[in-house]
Amino acid sequence: MVNVTSNKKMNRLYKYIISLSCLIISFSSYSQTKIKEFSSDSSLFFHEMEEFLTSARKEDGKIVMDEFSWTWFGGKFSENERNGVYKVANLMLKNKKKAFPDFKNYLFTVSQFVNSKYQTEKSFESWQEIIVTLIKEKDNKNFTDYLKSCNDLFNENLLYKSAANSWAANNGNYTFGFDSLPKISFEALTLTCYSKGDSSVIYNTKGVYYPTEAKWYGEGGKITWERAGFSPDSVYAEINNYEINFKTPSYGIKDVIFYDYYYFKSPLKGSLSEKVLANVDEEKATYPRFNSHDATLLLSGISEGVDYIGGFSLQGREVIGSGNEDKDAFVIFYKKNIPFLKMTAKTFIIKPERIVSQMAAATFYIKADSIFHPGLSFKFFLADRSVTLIRDHKGIKITPYFNSYHQVDMDFESLNWKVDSPMIEFKNMEGGTKTDATFISSNYFRKDEYMQMMTLQTTHPLYNIKKLAEKLDTNYITNEQLAEFTLKSYSQLETMLLDLSNKGFINYNYDGKYFTLKDKLINWVKASGGNVDYDVLGFYSNTKNYSNATLSLLNYDLKMRGINSVNVSDSQEVIIYPSQKEITLKKNRDFDFSGVVQAGRFDIMGRNFSFKYDDFKIIMPNVDSLRIYAETGEQDIEGRPVIKPVKTVIENINGDLLIDKPNNKSGVKKADEYPIINSYKDSYVFYNKKSILNGVYNKDEFYFHVEPFKIDSLDNFDNSQLRFKGTMLSAGIFPDFEETLTLQPDHSLGFQKQTPPSGFPMYGGKGTFKDTILLSHEGLRGNGKLEYITSTTYSNDFIFFPDSMNAIAQKFSIEESPVAVEFPPVEGENVFTRWFPTQDIMIHKVIDKPIAMYDMKSYMHGQTTIQPDGLTGTGTFEFQKAELEANRIRFNFKDFASDTADFRLKDEGNVDAEALAFSTNNVNAFVTFDGRYGQFKSNGGGSHIEMEPMQYICFMDEFKWYMDNDDIELTAGAAKETDASGVNLEGAQFISIHPEQDSLSFYSTKAKYDIKNKMIYADGVKFLNVADAMVYPDSNKIVIEKKAKMQTLNNSKIIASYITQNHIIYNSTVNVFGKKKYAGSGYIDYVDEINKSQTIYLQNIGVDSSGQTYASADIKDTTKFTLSPNYEFYGKVKLFANNEFLTFKGFARIFHDCNLLGRNWFSFESQINPEEIYIPVDTTTKDVFGNPLIASIFLSPDS
Repeated sequence: MVNVTSNKKMNRLYKYIISLSCLIISFSSYSQTKIKEFSSDSSLFFHEMEEFLTSARKEDGKIVMDEFSWTWFGGKFSENERNGVYKVANLMLKNKKKAFPDFKNYLFTVSQFVNSKYQTEKSFESWQEIIVTLIKEKDNKNFTDYLKSCNDLFNENLLYKSAANSWAANNGNYTFGFDSLPKISFEALTLTCYSKGDSSVIYNTKGVYYPTEAKWYGEGGKITWERAGFSPDSVYAEINNYEINFKTPSYGIKDVIFYDYYYFKSPLKGSLSEKVLANVDEEKATYPRFNSHDATLLLSGISEGVDYIGGFSLQGREVIGSGNEDKDAFVIFYKKNIPFLKMTAKTFIIKPERIVSQMAAATFYIKADSIFHPGLSFKFFLADRSVTLIRDHKGIKITPYFNSYHQVDMDFESLNWKVDSPMIEFKNMEGGTKTDATFISSNYFRKDEYMQMMTLQTTHPLYNIKKLAEKLDTNYITNEQLAEFTLKSYSQLETMLLDLSNKGFINYNYDGKYFTLKDKLINWVKASGGNVDYDVLGFYSNTKNYSNATLSLLNYDLKMRGINSVNVSDSQEVIIYPSQKEITLKKNRDFDFSGVVQAGRFDIMGRNFSFKYDDFKIIMPNVDSLRIYAETGEQDIEGRPVIKPVKTVIENINGDLLIDKPNNKSGVKKADEYPIINSYKDSYVFYNKKSILNGVYNKDEFYFHVEPFKIDSLDNFDNSQLRFKGTMLSAGIFPDFEETLTLQPDHSLGFQKQTPPSGFPMYGGKGTFKDTILLSHEGLRGNGKLEYITSTTYSNDFIFFPDSMNAIAQKFSIEESPVAVEFPPVEGENVFTRWFPTQDIMIHKVIDKPIAMYDMKSYMHGQTTIQPDGLTGTGTFEFQKAELEANRIRFNFKDFASDTADFRLKDEGNVDAEALAFSTNNVNAFVTFDGRYGQFKSNGGGSHIEMEPMQYICFMDEFKWYMDNDDIELTAGAAKETDASGVNLEGAQFISIHPEQDSLSFYSTKAKYDIKNKMIYADGVKFLNVADAMVYPDSNKIVIEKKAKMQTLNNSKIIASYITQNHIIYNSTVNVFGKKKYAGSGYIDYVDEINKSQTIYLQNIGVDSSGQTYASADIKDTTKFTLSPNYEFYGKVKLFANNEFLTFKGFARIFHDCNLLGRNWFSFESQINPEEIYIPVDTTTKDVFGNPLIASIFLSPDS
């Protein structure tokens, strides 16, 4: 080695001399060659390292080596340490470490190591071993991090350093080690964290630091509150094992022993948290923080009758009463040594002048009940001993108070209580704009509010929570469980849970992310399905100058002010309007008041009323007047009934009002009899109105006195429900009788009277009325049955006039009579009835439901008239599948008849219930149910008959309908038309009305219509005119199927055209498609000049676009067909109805006896007259091979 003096200039000189000499000696070896291994000669090593670094970064390399030279050549390294450097450098080179930053960091750190006064050669070996291990790792991060940590430690005694914070040891008494990770062990030190101009200290500790992880594992030590201004001997914590992540300026320790000699004589166990913050002085210090494990510490007598129970927390300078995860802290107020108010919170700030919590639950104990709120702002001022609870409508604070004594949920902003006062005020914040408060029954429910909570969800949130609680078998549910069950996000659920807590359905622990179900949630879900009773009771208070309510601690009455009205029952329509707008609420929603009770359509005015919740009634000792409201029968513009006061007022009542059944406050179960008013003293009604039926009755015939009474159904009463006993004279229409006044539709008081079982005679004994008689300003009316001849009429509203009777009859019947004057059995419902006793007739007219007759499956649409000589009807009589419409139908015991009627049969198979299978007009009809047929004759000219499913009409003189077989036999009269031969066509004309058949028609002398199978079987059909042809069906029969489809005519005859009759086609198979279209096949005879007949099969018969019949045939050469004895033919034959002769297109050849000449086929196309054959021959004529025909003269000797 080269010896180096401490003189800097000499060192620099030596460095240059040695470097220069090495450069000259080794220039050729190193200048252009990449270094593969560093020399173990210190000078060469230095040069090689310098070359290595500068080749990577020239300027940076020179700076690094210049700094390194002071240590390398300054006598800091021992020989062993130099060898270690060579080893590490070559190992780094081998493992391809980079010049920058790896080599640069190593040189810098090893320089710091040997320059450290705390390090020894032995520790250097340990440190080098760790370096070697880290170099060999594939991941370079641990190597880099370790070098940085060591550099900070060697240079500044810093275990960790970052831009945010640093951790420092107060000595260099440490050792290096490796147990899967490099570590640095301290036997004793003071550990300090620096951050943001502040610091935190752990005294007298020891531990191990893992620099690559920035983790410290400590043991023992002491932490003081000096930063908060407390003496280190008075407030401190002793710690045992702990762990710190040096990347942050904060840490926590679960178990410490805490000493605070200002408050406690003995130490406390608890947890500690520390955090270094910026701009903190003693007054603003909030760290360190200690929280006791014991959450049941008692601080008795904070104020007279006030204790604190809970945990203890010191946060910097601030003393806080706190709970823990399992237990809350409490401030308890006592009355007569019994807890009256308990405040529950995670945190109370306790100061000499006040105790405050920003979020505390409040519970007032009232006997066995309580008033509770889960979270609000609490302030207790010790000087004036006043409690203020404030709800600021944020988060869970918006939740109403739950009052189990009065059984209401209370919504107001501020509760104020002077602890030594017997009154608690419920009001809103002074200076605020809110003046209202609500007090809602704990059993309150409204379906519309329930549905509004559902928003756009497919299932109701309350239902989901209830189902989850049932599934888990617990009312305690975490947010995580609900999220998994509903597949909703935490943010969605948290908003929903806060809202449900605010509405009193759950108790939600925002910090703990869990909630417990309240009975209200279960009850609302059950109430939504009608499975549990509920109420709609709520008190809305709005007042500016007074408290909304005051609670007396003497009797616990809650006096509420500013109450305009109280809706007691919306189903029964009971509303209270208190005088002075004041109500005194008592236990379980009982309350006292004076004023007006609106019960359905009753207004009850009086004083000293008492509402009893359990009995669901109002005790009314002093009713000044009773006013009744009833529907007028009119409707407003929105279609709602118009309700007006009854014309009669009942006075001086002492009684009570039963609102609904005590277990049906919701009104879900139908209880039409409620509300009910009971009167326990006599009262009087006076009326003498002259508005009854335009004065038809003598006003002197009516007078009345009212005894104690009971009225039910106050919200939906009708004329039969309000009853007031009295006596009535009926002006001779009925016998005199005693009866009860009732509320009538014309808003007067009348009566209902039950007749004796035998009824009352009417109109001189012409009829008998049984059941109920009613009287009102609308006249004398009845509800019951009226017997006349063999008829019985039932109505709930007979109107009796001196000379007649009108009614809307709900039901009437006629008893059958087979002898003397015959009557069929009749039953009718909802008909208009008129009875004229002087004329001795009764009319029943259909309103919306037909009158049933005979088998009760036959119905009269219209009216019936019964009188002593029998029963007639006007309108449409519906029986079996038929309808008979007439102005007068005479009904007998088993048959009926009409001189002039229209008859229709319905098509039962049609999806259209109104579709008809058969219909006709203007017939004389007779129908017998015994014979099971109907006989119908035209009243002149043949009746027009429609058969809708068949799409046919016809004109028949007479037909007979067989009910059971579903057949109609139709017969016709005189001749209607002649064929081309002058043959008379007898019968009725059948005309197709199918839109595609162009009124195809035929005549039939007799036909049968099979309604069930939708078939017409027509006999006596001579022919059909189709297009230009006459088609003659075989046996004169035609069968028509549904939708006018004519069955194929086999073995028929065609004459085409019907004018020229040029062609007769026989043995035909014809399909008729309409008046202008048919198709088929058949046979025609070709008769030549010698009367030889040859049959041609026309395989294709049809109609062309001009309406002309055409046909075609194909004659094979094997058939030996001849046009005459002189000509043979094969090819195609065409028939055109307008052409007299057939057209032949094909090949012909001549019969001759000349053996010298061949018989060749030649082509032609021409009509052929069998009597005189001319075959055209011209230049286009060719043989079968397409060769042109040659004409020539052959001469021979014998010619």
